[in-house]
Amino acid sequence: MLAASSTALSAQVEVAAWGNIAGIRVEGALLPVESALCVLDSSGEQVERTAKSRQDPRFIRDGGARVVETRLGGLTARQVARNTGPGSAHLQVTFEADSGATMHTGALCFNLTAAGYVGGVAQVSDSSDGADERIVLATRDGSEGFSVSRTAQRVRLEAPGQALEIAARAAGDAIIRSVRGEEREELWLYIPVLRGPAKRGQSATVELDLRVTGEIDRSAVELALDASRPGRRFDGIGGNFRLQHPRTDSEVIGYNLTNLRVAWGRVELPWRQWHPELEMDPLRAAQSGQLDPRVEGAIRMARTLHERDIPLILSIWFPPDWAILPPETPNPRRPTRHSRLNPERMKAIQKSIADYLVYLKSTYGIEPAFFSFNEPERGVDVLQTPQEHAEWIRDFGSYLRSRGISTKLLLGDNADTYRTDYILPAMQDPEVHPYVGAVSFHSWGGWSEELLTHWANAARQLDVPLIIAEASTDAWAWTYPDIFHEPHYAMEEIELYVRLLSITQPLSILQWQLTTDFSILAGGGIFGDRSPLLPTQRFWNLKQLSATPAGVFHLPITCGDDELRCAALGDPQRGAFAVHVVNRGAERPATLSGLPHDVREMRVFVTDETRGMEELGRVPVSGGTVRFSLPASAFITLLSTE
Repeated sequence: MLAASSTALSAQVEVAAWGNIAGIRVEGALLPVESALCVLDSSGEQVERTAKSRQDPRFIRDGGARVVETRLGGLTARQVARNTGPGSAHLQVTFEADSGATMHTGALCFNLTAAGYVGGVAQVSDSSDGADERIVLATRDGSEGFSVSRTAQRVRLEAPGQALEIAARAAGDAIIRSVRGEEREELWLYIPVLRGPAKRGQSATVELDLRVTGEIDRSAVELALDASRPGRRFDGIGGNFRLQHPRTDSEVIGYNLTNLRVAWGRVELPWRQWHPELEMDPLRAAQSGQLDPRVEGAIRMARTLHERDIPLILSIWFPPDWAILPPETPNPRRPTRHSRLNPERMKAIQKSIADYLVYLKSTYGIEPAFFSFNEPERGVDVLQTPQEHAEWIRDFGSYLRSRGISTKLLLGDNADTYRTDYILPAMQDPEVHPYVGAVSFHSWGGWSEELLTHWANAARQLDVPLIIAEASTDAWAWTYPDIFHEPHYAMEEIELYVRLLSITQPLSILQWQLTTDFSILAGGGIFGDRSPLLPTQRFWNLKQLSATPAGVFHLPITCGDDELRCAALGDPQRGAFAVHVVNRGAERPATLSGLPHDVREMRVFVTDETRGMEELGRVPVSGGTVRFSLPASAFITLLSTE
């Protein structure tokens, strides 16, 4: 069953954890709204608006309500969103001046450009049944800008194929204004809530009813794969197993390993605890049974995965003080963050880490496939320049070989894909290449096809695998964990994974994490939830993806529609195939062609907000073509019957 499915059933309005509304789903199709909470200065210019990773919001699921509390521009904001019917929602927005007198204005803002209303019209009325004034929704290029202010109780926005009506409980100001965005001129509708100047403690609230209508695409779609051109190997999904919650990790990890096919694992080398003082001999201490409890836990985790024949990545987050240069700006909460390795102690550093690998191999027969410093381009927590990163791979890789260790190094292991320059020195130095085991990045940002293709091409150029060593969509989601249970979060996550499969052809995508942290389970004490341990929609998405047969290859596939994301994997010689499709829209019929003629039938599975990898049945394949239905707003997988 799906955890908290009773509240998920009514989750039509999609609210991001930071407060922005993306739209309202009608029959599974997302009809755009594109709102934000904004702060305006005395001239009406935007000072700040809510966005991903810009504030420190609090997101709460309260029955059928989605509550966001945040602070921006010297104001505290609270937004409560509730579904009120098909295509409709109720918003209550409150702003309060919490840090002293302010000239700023807190407002609810609608991005008309992003929502697709530029070129349409706004019908504005100052009463619930009054006459409408029509305003053409068009940006005005040039220094004069564009601003229209009206007293309104109801605003109806219309564009071809869609409409949004915003009705207030009482008449108030509505401002349509052009704003210079980062890449273009944008058109915004502002509804002021708390007008500046405001004294500390002064607050104001507006209540709005939203109703959105639009055309819903239910047309048939055609998918086509090419089984004659198998690409790179795909081992399957993997997981991170960095231990952070001693009370709950064991049960959560056990559940996931029992119920998922985990093809790769990433574990931590707790370097600070392994070798806290330069003068000590960590290998001798370990051989005599003197291990820090955190090191013991990390080794037990590695042993658990090794006993299941799961290949390992070993990564370091926190270096010991003796191995790093003094930080330029000390951080008492994270003393090792952005730490640079001490070049005068590089031999001791290499020996210390290699000793750990020697201990794993000699004592337990464990030899990790790859090693990395976590996110070294950002310094989380060891910071390396591109050149230092290349030199480290060359020198440490050579040293490991001299110690009889076959472990190779990850090139990159970046937090995201933006720093394409980071791996260039290593790629341009032939002396580095023998020690690169794989190219790696994390999926926290940079999802454009151009950036993803750059990383995929780098792996092909070096003739090594590509590994996505940390996978999810929002690195700060652990600070507002209720978001993990939102259907739109689960769908965005699996949509990204299918996109990554299609564009980058990775060897594995490793979920962050398969522990309590960022958990794909609910209950069992996770984030204070004492209910029984249960799988969530995110778990079922991952389980469905993990059902991909072992030993398959990426196959070219076209999706046939912008509302779909798809990826295909298979081994034509064995007749083993998996086709994964994320349908972001309404239910619609689909045809898949290009299967080998000896494939006779496919099993169809679906995961959505109410179903967890539910088998819909078996559909026949005739002449390499199969016809099936794509459920609305769902993750669908077709598996061949071998």
